[in-house]
Amino acid sequence: MNKPFQIVMLFLFCLSPFGIVHGGGQSYGVFFSTLNQASDHNDRIKVAKAKLRIARERIIQNRAALLPSLSFEYSGNYEYERWDGGKRETDPDSMALSFSMPLYDRQAWKTYQQAYPYVAAVEMDLHAVYQETNLQVIQEILTVLQAREVASLAKNNMEVTKRHLEATRFRHSVGELTHCCPVNFVINVPTL
Repeated sequence: MNKPFQIVMLFLFCLSPFGIVHGGGQSYGVFFSTLNQASDHNDRIKVAKAKLRIARERIIQNRAALLPSLSFEYSGNYEYERWDGGKRETDPDSMALSFSMPLYDRQAWKTYQQAYPYVAAVEMDLHAVYQETNLQVIQEILTVLQAREVASLAKNNMEVTKRHLEATRFRHSVGELTHCCPVNFVINVPTL
């Protein structure tokens, strides 16, 4: 199992007690679509993908230096000369077919063999950029979820404070409280 998948699954496991990933699988789809959108629009990922394409092309180019080559050349020329006593006509055609195969080119072999570790390194760079992007997206999602929970708690606290104010007003109106005035309490509570 690859590392980015493990990180995402651990994140989803951590969110399940909060009810974030429940609801008929819709939250999973939204979560993964958010990760995909971040990956599709991230410039660093686009650059890393382009570097990987270039590295893979380098393997093909380096391999071409080791393969035989075949070339064909043709040249044609027609000359016609005429003078008082006669004429001369020439039609020289030349064709050449050449085949060359390197028997052993140490530098070409070394270059070809060094291309594979380079591609592996570029692939690792791409995976690292994916992981960084996924981590940033997950951190932003957690920040939004935390802000939502804080707002929910603040709303609940205001509801409790309103109930306490109503209870205090009621107790004051029936004469149970005589030492404090609910007006002082209202001043300290922001209005909703």
